Order: sequence, then C-alpha cells, then structure tokens
Amino acid sequence: MPILSAHLPDGSQEPVEIRLRKQRRMILHVDAEEAYFWMSAPRTISMAKMQEFLDGKGAAWIMEQRERLRQIGERDTIPYRGYDCPLIYMEGPPSFSFDDGTFMITAPTYAEAESLFWDWWYGQIDDCIGRVLEWAKRMGTTVILRDLRLGPLKSAWGICYPEKCVITFSDRLYALPERLIDYIILHEVTHLVYPDHGPQFRAKMFELMLDWEERRRELKAESDHTAVIWPRQPG
Repeated sequence: MPILSAHLPDGSQEPVEIRLRKQRRMILHVDAEEAYFWMSAPRTISMAKMQEFLDGKGAAWIMEQRERLRQIGERDTIPYRGYDCPLIYMEGPPSFSFDDGTFMITAPTYAEAESLFWDWWYGQIDDCIGRVLEWAKRMGTTVILRDLRLGPLKSAWGICYPEKCVITFSDRLYALPERLIDYIILHEVTHLVYPDHGPQFRAKMFELMLDWEERRRELKAESDHTAVIWPRQPG
C-alpha cells in the first residue's frame, strides 16, 4: 500500500498509509492503539489529489489527532484482575472493547464513557457466580445461596448474611489479582455454613485453601491500589 506524507502547519510531516477502495470520497483515520494514520480513498483518484487533500483539509485534522495521541501516551490505567490495564478514551459514537489488556472506550463525553465501563464491569458478576458455585461444591456440605450482589462497599471486600443466605461483594473485587478474588469468595461462601470465625471456619478454610492466611495479608496491601477504579478525566 502506498504511503504519502502530509505537510503540517507546524512544519513537520506525518506519514499516511493509503488504502484504495470502492468509495466516493477521501476519509482520514487514526489507529489510536498503534498511533498511526491512514486514509481510505477512491480507486480512481490521483496521487496528486490525495496529496492536495492531506496538505490542506487533512492537515488540521491530523494535528488535532496528534494531540489526542499525545494525551493517550499519558493515559490512565484501570486495575483489573491484578494488572494495571491502559485506558484509551476518545470522543465519538459509543463503543467499548477490552482486548489484549487495554480498555478502548469511545463516547460523546467522558461521563458516558464511564457509564459504558461500569455496565461492563458489573457484568463481571457472572464470573463471580461461577466461582461461588464452584467453591460451594467443594464445601462438602449443603450450601444455600439465595442472592449474590456487587455493591460499593466502603470498608469490606465482602459481607455474608447467613440467615438470609445473601452475599454482597465489593464492586472493587475484580481489581484484585485472581488468587485474592478466590480468597474473598471462599471466605464469604464459608460463612454461609460457619457464620463466625471460630475453629470450624478456620478448619474449613485451611482444608480448601491452605495459604488463605497469606492471601489475607496480601489483601491488606492491595487496598490503596484498588481504592479508585475509574480514573478522573484527564486534564
């Protein structure tokens, strides 16, 4: 595919990959993840016309997108399953993706991008339900659970109400590493059978997770790191 260089107002040049297609007009694109520009153009248009467009109307757009890419280079991260995953936000029609450890969110406003994110984030409860059921099977006794929730808990990672057979997990749960997620889930599932932290509770925890006390200590060190999930708007 041919490459042309757009001559920009600041005196610099920007390479633009040309992709000829069956269409009527020239359209500039930017790949935010790979940080490069490309242009789709009609198969019948001349190279001279494409160069004229890039040096004229296209130049201002490229300058604007360059600034966006610079800001993306200073992008925020979201803690997810023990990793700091980059967040790339751009203005545009609503879209959400999470690929290769990177959140790519497009929305008309940053507030709407946040809404898209939390819709996806709370969908993690499906995974949570699966883990709860798996640990419940390993208990070796009947476990009754009537409701499972994610919520904005302030001072706890999970709360179990044995008399109601209800567990609420912090909505920060999936910011943690996998081993700590499992520890919290097992802890609350065990409370459905043993409401207090007495000998039976501890014995069952050791039976199912030999290093649970070590994981509990690790959890204390994660509290500050996972205090904020969605970052404040850049700038």
